[in-house]
Amino acid sequence: MASNVTLSTLHKDRGNVKRLLTTLEKKFNAQEVSIALANAMMQEVQEIQKKFESIDQQLMELTLDDDEQALKEEKESEEGKKLRREIQEVLNRGHFSLRKWSSNSEEILEEIPSDMITITPDEIRTQSKSISALGLKWNPGNDTFSLMIDTPPPVTTKREFSSAVAKTFDPLGFVTPVTVTFKILFQLLWVPGINWESELPPDKVQSQFKCLQEAEIPRIIPAKEGVIELHGFSYASEKAFSAVVYAKGIDEKGQAIVNLVMAKSRVAPLSPITIPRMELNGCVLLAQIMEKLKDALSNRKIEVHAWIDSMICLQWLKNDPRKRNRYIGARTSFIMEIIPPDRWRHVASGDNPADCASRGLLPEELMQHHLWWHGPDWLKKDETHWPATKVIKKANPDEAKPNKMHVFTSQNTEEFLFGLLENHSDYLRTVRVFALTLRFIKNTQVTEDEREKGFVTMNEQNNAADRIFAYIQQQYFHEEYKCLNSGKPLPKSSKLRHLVPCLDDSGVMRVLGRLRRAQVPERIRHPIILPSQHPMVRSLVTFTHKTHLHLSAQLTQGILRSRYWIVGMRNLVMSSGSV
Repeated sequence: MASNVTLSTLHKDRGNVKRLLTTLEKKFNAQEVSIALANAMMQEVQEIQKKFESIDQQLMELTLDDDEQALKEEKESEEGKKLRREIQEVLNRGHFSLRKWSSNSEEILEEIPSDMITITPDEIRTQSKSISALGLKWNPGNDTFSLMIDTPPPVTTKREFSSAVAKTFDPLGFVTPVTVTFKILFQLLWVPGINWESELPPDKVQSQFKCLQEAEIPRIIPAKEGVIELHGFSYASEKAFSAVVYAKGIDEKGQAIVNLVMAKSRVAPLSPITIPRMELNGCVLLAQIMEKLKDALSNRKIEVHAWIDSMICLQWLKNDPRKRNRYIGARTSFIMEIIPPDRWRHVASGDNPADCASRGLLPEELMQHHLWWHGPDWLKKDETHWPATKVIKKANPDEAKPNKMHVFTSQNTEEFLFGLLENHSDYLRTVRVFALTLRFIKNTQVTEDEREKGFVTMNEQNNAADRIFAYIQQQYFHEEYKCLNSGKPLPKSSKLRHLVPCLDDSGVMRVLGRLRRAQVPERIRHPIILPSQHPMVRSLVTFTHKTHLHLSAQLTQGILRSRYWIVGMRNLVMSSGSV
């Protein structure tokens, strides 16, 4: 068509126009010619839109780039005839003569010249011819689609398999249960790093392609006045997730018709992902399909229903997405913009046709699979026969906990200390964190004016360190600590017996020893007894070594011994790696 866009005889002799066209002349290529041709047709429509307001928007929607193919559905033959005549009249004014007319109505084709149609009324009656319609074969006689698939040669290598799968063009996903098996197999071929020329197991792909060529898919969406119900189903398995949509309408006899409209599938990512998140991704895929179908059927009354068999995912879609984590919240927000939460329902796994598209079917099974082509039987009935929606509990699933702050109080700090010492290896940081914790506990028990504020003081740090050491002593010197706390003598087998240990006012076990009468501070006279096995004691040794500018092992032991009596200190200092 592009090569036939020329000047009219009225303007052929105008030199200025000729020079302009010569200057702007471009070489033919697919992109520039398609865009230029579409713009020329749109400009022609805009110039005369006042006279043909009723078809202006329809022409805008019908014009496509692929050989200017256009698909249009009309409810009555007379309306179709009128629309064709008006479109032809509009485009003839710009010398754009439409050809290759096709229709499943014999009445419309009878008034079109034979050289401008691609199928005759006789061929419709005999159902003997199919035509190409946007990548699919369409038989106007029985009004069915079929796939344009060529039977590949025997597939023996990874390269041949990839080529055969890439040629499978199924834009609406009619045979998704079969193509998803190709996708899964293709993904498996990449995981072990198989070479392009590596031989594959015995060929089964060729026979599957032969079966796919025989598939016939009903095109019709009931055109009688009324609401078209779009029922979408979503499902996820360990290998893939999928979504499928059916259209339900009432025919001229008043009977409900349910047919497959569109389906899509995606293989599971190689990185591990939970099944609930896979199911949520399936819902996202369903929302994307619904958005496209709403635009395509914008001239019809649409009622949307969405079905899923996951109660966890259904609960996510029924609650506020702002209370979810980022992964779930972003996806549920997107879904809710297209499908409202009240349109989601629960369906049993056995009635979910999307299960076929995620687990896969053999071609011979797909051809006879009623659930895939027409959905569950109860779809043809009214809403009272649909599955009842289950009551969702208020408790949130693990991945959907709202971001709330919980404050717990306890009579002791043993559990907190255990977690603190397990998660922190820095001595000073651990002491300061625990000091702030003790300050917080204290501040909750006094008035606001009496609360401690500002930086952690040295007294608070010493108090926190004593509490930590007392906790460690109870773990490693449990029998000795128990005897001292109850006023009983230590057992003769105790390794601490020669140190004459005692408990101070803070509950810390100290050495009584021979320095109790020395004129030195109490911390030096009665050093704290510590085990060498605890990680906190090891971090204390490292902290002392660094704060004293990396002294030798002997000097480090002397500094530590002035305040602590570490059982097995020498071996600990030598093996700490800091000296």
